[in-house]
Amino acid sequence: MESVKAWVAANYAEPMTSMQQSLRVAYVVFSFCAAFFLGGIKAMVVGPVAAALMILGNVGVILVLFPAHVWWTIYSLVKTDRINSGLKLAVLLALPVLFGLWLGLGIFGSALVALGYGFFTPWISTFEAFRQESEAKKFVHGIVDGTWGTIKGSCTVVRDFADMCFHSYPVYLKELRESSQDREPHSIRYLSVCPPTACQLFRISSVLCVILGDKDGFVMKRTCLAFFFGL
Repeated sequence: MESVKAWVAANYAEPMTSMQQSLRVAYVVFSFCAAFFLGGIKAMVVGPVAAALMILGNVGVILVLFPAHVWWTIYSLVKTDRINSGLKLAVLLALPVLFGLWLGLGIFGSALVALGYGFFTPWISTFEAFRQESEAKKFVHGIVDGTWGTIKGSCTVVRDFADMCFHSYPVYLKELRESSQDREPHSIRYLSVCPPTACQLFRISSVLCVILGDKDGFVMKRTCLAFFFGL
């Protein structure tokens, strides 16, 4: 019996090694394809739910807190002494554009992140199951991971986003108002930034002052000049 084993080992060692390598390659390819299709199935089942939760949650936070954000921002800009009147006026004039960008980019970004998170997290979690030690654990985690955990992750993202919008942003504005007395205010010096266009801006400000009437023209002209040239 031992001689037979020795004969087989001597004559078929190389073919057996080649077969084992082929089986390993086939196992890797099969495992990858199985994980890929299983992750795709989980993404199709779990992805829409997780994405819907994140989109509805984040967009709801943006829309519900939008009036409060507008009020908090304007109030903080008016109360702070960190910036001078010219810069305050510039920021206030730019606020409609900034808030419009916040709404558009916030909603679009929330939808994009939600779709990416909801559909790709189950796929990634399926491949991460190969880190387990035994084949049984790999199989179980390949099926379970990325399902309920993805949905809970969507809720966590919404909670963190709401915390940032409801707590972190007002705290930053409060610090902006309260720390204004300890720091030098920022100001606009338009002539030092772009001198060649100062005459054009003066003409525009003069036309606006004339339109507003002679009674308040002097006051408005000073305001326009303070805005364009800095205080």
